[in-house]
Amino acid sequence: MDSLDIFNELSELVTLRINSCSEVEHPNSWMERRQYKDYDLWCIQKGQIEIRIQEEVYVASEGGDLILFSPKIAYTATTLRTSCKFIFTHFDLSLGNHLRILDNFQLSGILDSAIVKAEYHLF
Repeated sequence: MDSLDIFNELSELVTLRINSCSEVEHPNSWMERRQYKDYDLWCIQKGQIEIRIQEEVYVASEGGDLILFSPKIAYTATTLRTSCKFIFTHFDLSLGNHLRILDNFQLSGILDSAIVKAEYHLF
């Protein structure tokens, strides 16, 4: 049984706590450097955003790309050519008294629109 099978078995026992959720728009000169204490999911509504996480560079675009940030992972985000708009959701996942249950998975980065099409429309 691989680690994702274990997660699928335990998924009904996982608690999702949404800490905040909102929509923001940034001008074409926007840049931020941060790291969060919780998970953060961005749903790109307009424009493109370049994300640098450790040594990796990602570009997320409107039309369905999602960006996932894991807790305590530093990143730099900037707009490309035009302004951008996205919905962000800060959240935590726990299993009983165990917090940060996804820490052993390398999840930060772009979730391509092709694999999250149904979830994107839920936003």
